[in-house]
Amino acid sequence: MSYCRLQAIARVGFGRDFGPDSPESIAINESWRNDVEIMSTFTGFITPIVLNLFPWITKLPIPALQEDGVTKKIIHRIGHRMLEEGDIKTDGRDIFSLLVKDWSLTGLTNDRLLDNIVTFMFAGFETSSSVISFTILSLAQNLETQEKLREQLTDVNTSDYNTMDKLSYLDAVVREGLRMHPSAHDTERISIREDVIPLQSPITMTDGRTVTSFPVKAGERFIVPWTVLNVSPAIWGSDAAKFRPERWLEPNGIPSSGLPRGPYSNIATFADGPRSCIGWRLAVMQIKIILAVLIKSFEFKDTGVHIGSRLVPSLQPIVDGKPGNLPLHV
Repeated sequence: MSYCRLQAIARVGFGRDFGPDSPESIAINESWRNDVEIMSTFTGFITPIVLNLFPWITKLPIPALQEDGVTKKIIHRIGHRMLEEGDIKTDGRDIFSLLVKDWSLTGLTNDRLLDNIVTFMFAGFETSSSVISFTILSLAQNLETQEKLREQLTDVNTSDYNTMDKLSYLDAVVREGLRMHPSAHDTERISIREDVIPLQSPITMTDGRTVTSFPVKAGERFIVPWTVLNVSPAIWGSDAAKFRPERWLEPNGIPSSGLPRGPYSNIATFADGPRSCIGWRLAVMQIKIILAVLIKSFEFKDTGVHIGSRLVPSLQPIVDGKPGNLPLHV
C-alpha cells in the first residue's frame, strides 16, 4: 500500500514515477519503516514530547538532530537536478511544475520550493495509506458490508473517478473509514490573543463548580482531538465505535447537532478553518480509487489475529508488538 501511495504522491508532487524498484522508492520506504519501528519504542514516543517542550534542543550540535531525513535528501537531489537541467514540463500540472512556472510570484528560493514538495510528500504519503489499510481491515471484519460495496462496484468502470465519485455506498464507506481511522489523533492550535471559549456542555469540576466556558491566554496551546470527536458516543450515539457506513445514507443516521466540522463531511479528520488540510480532496479521491480497485478485484477476510493500532507517527497496525503488519486472507 505504501508503494502505491508513494507513486501517486510522486506523480502529483513531482510529475515523476519513482517506480517500486527504483532506488528512490526503496530508500524512502525503508526509511519510513525504520521511523515507524523507532517511534513504536518508548524512546521514540518520548522524543517528540521533549522536543515540543524544549525546541532549542534541535540547535545543539548533535548529528542525529541535525541530519536531514532520507526523503528530504532524495527530493532535494532530484529537484535540484531537474532545475539545473531544465527538466520542467511547461504544461505540467504537478505541484513542482506549477511552482516553478510561478516562481516570480512566489519568490521562493530553490531550497524553499523543494521544502514545500517535501512537506507535501510527508503529509500525503503514509497518511492515506493508513486510512486505506484500516478501512480494508474493517471491511474484512464486516463481510456483508464488503460484499455490498463490491456489488455496487461490479457494474461500473472503476477507472473513471467521475463515475466512482457518484457511488453512494463507496462514498459512505470512505466517510466511515475516515471517521473511524484518522491517520493522526489530534492537532494543536495556539491562541493568538486572550479569549473565552464557550463549552458545548457544562462541566462539573472536582470542587463542585459548574463551568460553561474557559479562558485562554495569548500563546497558550490547546489540542483538538480528532479521534475523540470522531467516535464520541455523546456525539454519534451508542454505535459510535462501530464501523457502519449505512449511517451516512439513512434518514437521521447522522446526528443533527453537535457534530465535528471539517472540509469533508462532519468529521474532524482533516481539521477545520483556514488551516485545514489543503490536500483533503486529493486524499479522498485516492482513497476512493484504490479501495474501488482492490475491493472489486479481491475479497479480504479477517485472519483472527489480534490487530492493534498505534500512532507511530501515523496510524499503524500492531501485531505482537511489531508495527506495520496487517495480516489478512486474500
